[in-house]
Parts: sequence; C-alpha cells; structure tokens
Amino acid sequence: MKKLLLPIIIALSLVLSVCCTEKKKNEVLNNGKVLVENGKGMADSIPYDCIDCHSNINDTTIFKTIVSAATKKARNALNYPLSFIPTKLSLTVIKRDSLYYYASDEKIDSVYSILYTYKYIAKNAYGNELEGDYEGFFYLKDGVLTDLSEKIRLTPLSVTLKSKGGLSILNRNLIVVGSDDDYIKITPYIDKTNDIFLNIKSSYNCVDEGTGLTLELENGEEIKLYSLNDYNCDSESLYILPKNKQALLLDSRIKYVSMYYRKTIGGFVDENETDYFQQLVKLAKQ
Repeated sequence: MKKLLLPIIIALSLVLSVCCTEKKKNEVLNNGKVLVENGKGMADSIPYDCIDCHSNINDTTIFKTIVSAATKKARNALNYPLSFIPTKLSLTVIKRDSLYYYASDEKIDSVYSILYTYKYIAKNAYGNELEGDYEGFFYLKDGVLTDLSEKIRLTPLSVTLKSKGGLSILNRNLIVVGSDDDYIKITPYIDKTNDIFLNIKSSYNCVDEGTGLTLELENGEEIKLYSLNDYNCDSESLYILPKNKQALLLDSRIKYVSMYYRKTIGGFVDENETDYFQQLVKLAKQ
C-alpha cells in the first residue's frame, strides 16, 4: 500500500510545486525593478514602488501594461521626448467602490484608480538637461486600462485649502485634450476679494505675455482672455477672469477651450465637466 501511495504523493508534490512557481512568477510586488523604454527606444531598468499593487493587481501582464502606458504619457509630455531618461516610478492602486456613470447614474463595478509619479531626466525647451517628474492616473476596469474620465459622475467643485495669502485652492482641475497630444490644464484660484485667477499649463514649449485663451460656450458666446505672465518655457500662463465675464459663464455651460501663441491648440470639454466654470463662479460668489 505504501508503495502505491508514494508515486501519488510525489506526483502531487510536483504539481503543487509547479503551481506555486507559476503563481510566484505572476506575482506583482510592491517594490522592485522594472524594464521601461527610454526616449531612444532602449530598455532601462529603473526602481519602482507601489502602494497596494500586490493586493490589487494579480497579473504581471496587467502591471507591465500600466508601466508601459505611464512611460508613454510621461515621455510624450516632454519638449524633447528623445531625451527622456526614466529614473523612478511610484504607483498607488486604489479600489473605487463609489463610481457612477454620468449619463445613467448606474454604479461602475470592478474599478481601480492607478495614480503614478514618473521621475526622469530630460532636456527642457532651452535644451538644458534637468530632472523632472510627471503625474498622471488611469482607470483599471476588469483588468483593462479604460478611459472613464468623461463617463463618470464627478464630485462637486469645492475649496479644499486656503493659503496664507488668502487664495482658495480647489479640489480638481479642468483638463482639455486635443489632437497630437495637445493639452490645456486649467488650475483656478479664488482670492479673498472673490476674483478668479486661472493658472494654465499647456503643451506649448514656451509662452509669452498676451497668449490668448478662448472659452466657447454652448449658447454661442465666446470669452477671450490674454495672459499676464512673462515669457517662459515652463509653458505656464496666468489669466484673470473679470467679474463681467464671470456673469456670462453662469448663463451657459462651456463647450470648447483653445489657446493661441504662434499656433492654436484646443479641445472639447468632456460632457461631465461642461458645468465646471458655472460651479467655479458660484464658489467665488459665496
């Protein structure tokens, strides 16, 4: 009897050993090294750390897809993508239990938010090699990277912090994406006199005083603003939204945002964010 059992025990041990080995190969750790592609298309090994990767991502293929997508985003946002030298990637995986579709109000199941910060060395618009970092996020639904940004119901716009100078900082920005990776990121601030300032980071290499900003409304009205900032190659522009223009924004949702400095960039506002400026003006009036 013992002779009969011995081969069975050995076979089971081998099966269990293979299963454990395969599981370990497919295991995603919370820190380690990962291969990524630099600006010249060569593979670089960089350190990464991740909060809750091990407990929320159970497939190395999914993890590699996330890393590849984050690398592409960080590289393409540069003035000189070919100079991109990745140095470190930090990730956070958050299970989302309270996301709902904007149109139907139905709950969205099996969704995770992937937040990341990519550290790198690259050339700026002046051609100088500097350290930098890029922040972004993805949604992971049913194991697939999915663009849910324009489909989800967003939290209402609100003040999260007041600076010592009296500026109110809000809980979210407005980001408009156009063709060819063009983008306009609007960060509004409300001062203690209820004036609204718009700090804009864009895909321009450089910007100057007088860079144009146009807000197109659904009712056909257009609001044109011109930047106050000096010439810079950080692609940051500063605008003030006068109170007479704020009144126009209360009457209609926003449809399209564009900027002009030597060439025009712009894009349509996601449907679930078309009331962004209406909410902003109402906050300023409180």
